[in-house]
Amino acid sequence: MSYIDESLIEGETIIHRARVSWWSQFPLVLLGIVTLAIVVGLVFLAMAWIRVRSTELAITNKRVIAKFGFVKRHTVEINLDKVEALKVEQGVWGRILNFGTIFISGAGTSVAPIPDIADPLVFRRKFMEATNRPIVMPRPCSPMTLRSLLVDFNSYFASVEQQVEPRLRGRPLGVVPMLADTTVCIAASVEAKQYGVKTGTKVAEARRLCPQIEFVIARHEIYIDFHHRAVAVVDSVVPVRAVLSIDEMDCELTGRWRDKARALDLARRVKAQLGTQIGECLRTSIGIGPNTFIAKTASDMMKPDGLIVIEQSELPGRLFDLDARALSGIGKQMEKRAASAARSSTNARPTPRRSRTRACSGPTRATPSTPTRS
Repeated sequence: MSYIDESLIEGETIIHRARVSWWSQFPLVLLGIVTLAIVVGLVFLAMAWIRVRSTELAITNKRVIAKFGFVKRHTVEINLDKVEALKVEQGVWGRILNFGTIFISGAGTSVAPIPDIADPLVFRRKFMEATNRPIVMPRPCSPMTLRSLLVDFNSYFASVEQQVEPRLRGRPLGVVPMLADTTVCIAASVEAKQYGVKTGTKVAEARRLCPQIEFVIARHEIYIDFHHRAVAVVDSVVPVRAVLSIDEMDCELTGRWRDKARALDLARRVKAQLGTQIGECLRTSIGIGPNTFIAKTASDMMKPDGLIVIEQSELPGRLFDLDARALSGIGKQMEKRAASAARSSTNARPTPRRSRTRACSGPTRATPSTPTRS
């Protein structure tokens, strides 16, 4: 059994296996054939055979695993999400005969070169597919500017509880870490939010705002299970580029799917598949935009069960009417600091001096005190 097969853990499967190219060993094989009449020829042939047989490289659904060296063994095992870069280097003969050196670098590890691998570009492509990383290609000259589709689950923890417990559906619900009036809600259902109950609301205050509210203790193992299932369902419709949190994922729009009508169709299919395969209680707000930031902002503009598109041509005007807190990444404290900085800037602005020739130059146009949006 090979080293890679022995290293597999439970639930781990091999996606792609690479090997050393015999063409890379051509000099040793040639020397072995030429000197086969003497013992030295057998040594050269044995060296070539050992190099080919002792080097192993594979991509699994969890890791990149490599082993090379016969007398002195070197191994590389890096989780897929920890791999920072995978580079291919080919010389002239490598490009002609299709072999090269693969360099793998990961968080906390040095660069690991694995030489003489056959079909190295195929290995890189398989790695990109396994990690859902886009292969960088020249940007096309296209009017289709939509590149990000962001899926945001509404009241995720509470919605999962309502999906698991049918009696809770349609009722105000608060998810709490413990049943005590002194604690706070870590999630509130859509129905509870209509009464002003939200994340961070104290249980006693929630009871005052909504006397009929019901509380359940958080069950994070269920939320994680639903999360993994939801990611798989979304990824079956549109590639998931990044999981931003337990209830948010950013999906990549490529090629013809950047067209607005096709992107909207994808979003509706995502909603339909989630409702069918995960549950009707898990509703989502989906934002579509030219980047993740704009898509996230769009997803927050309509809740619950929203679907908003912001195109490049609509920017920045589409954002002018939004409050600062409506922009992704701006919280309560940042909003206060921004407002304070704006006031300081206004107070520090110098007062323009009156013109000495004003009396004889006729009426003048007043200068606006604040700039006008263009």
